Amino acid sequence: MTPLSIVFACVTVNIIGAYIYLKLKGKTKRPRLYFGLITVFTGVLLSLFDWAFPAEPGIAGVANTIHALVAALSIAWIPVWMRKSIYSRK
Repeated sequence: MTPLSIVFACVTVNIIGAYIYLKLKGKTKRPRLYFGLITVFTGVLLSLFDWAFPAEPGIAGVANTIHALVAALSIAWIPVWMRKSIYSRK
């Protein structure tokens, strides 16, 4: 695992998250709540997977921190960015 691969994974996950948020926005009245729940659930699952099947010794501590950070930033920023990008098109 290199810093570049971690950044690439974070960007990819956030693009997928934006797509999921956009779909939730069209189907529910509370997309941010559901997006937050999905994001936290996914982050916890990935952390458990890294704890159970570590790619490298001791990676779980680092990976758990990164998963929590990416999840928190995604929950905070993706709805704001999507709202701004949707309103800027009108």
